[in-house]
Amino acid sequence: MALDQRKKQKKAEKRNAKQKAKKKEMALRSREDPGIRFARAAAAPILHSAVSINLWEQGIGYVLLSRQLASGNVASALFLVDVYCLGVKDALYRISPADFYQSHIYNKIHYELGFVDLPPESGRKLVEGAVDFALKIGIEPHPDYVLAWMLFGDIDPILSTDKFVYGKNGKPLFVPGPYDSPHKCGRIMDLLMQHCGPGKFDYLVPLMGPGESAPKMQSLFLDGDDEDEEDA
Repeated sequence: MALDQRKKQKKAEKRNAKQKAKKKEMALRSREDPGIRFARAAAAPILHSAVSINLWEQGIGYVLLSRQLASGNVASALFLVDVYCLGVKDALYRISPADFYQSHIYNKIHYELGFVDLPPESGRKLVEGAVDFALKIGIEPHPDYVLAWMLFGDIDPILSTDKFVYGKNGKPLFVPGPYDSPHKCGRIMDLLMQHCGPGKFDYLVPLMGPGESAPKMQSLFLDGDDEDEEDA
């Protein structure tokens, strides 16, 4: 009888050890998977929802959404949106200390380019509308868009009363950026010709140099380490 009890105990210990190992593995995956981290962050209170002041005049600008996490960190998603043609040209997401977010992301764009508050449902509607407009002419959003988009969470764009019209004068207007290579520009022109046809889109060569353009988005996220999952 005592032998049977020891066998049962050993089986139970082995089973518990396997369960603990599995939980540890899942926890590790959760820490490393940015999708899981951002899905969790999407339930936090909204800190900022804003858009570049001159987005519609220039045709390109930033849309920002950030959430204040219980740990004190900030989850932020930043979209570089071309409302004239290309949709979401770039997208970045991260969870960072509040002081880094304030100085390197929010303040940098607010003071250098100008931000105005935008209802979060309108921010989501604007971004998704730009993506849909670009997809109709065969242009996919930036690869990081999907993860950055997750921060919108349950924000409902249907609640927005703002109306956004994409393109310029009823047609897509392609304005190459200072960092767009000739190969990329040629590919976009081919897509426009294929999906729109001759005379159904416009194209401009920008006169501004790189120093006059919006800062590269990667520069907004330098010099700051992401926080661990426990701190998210």
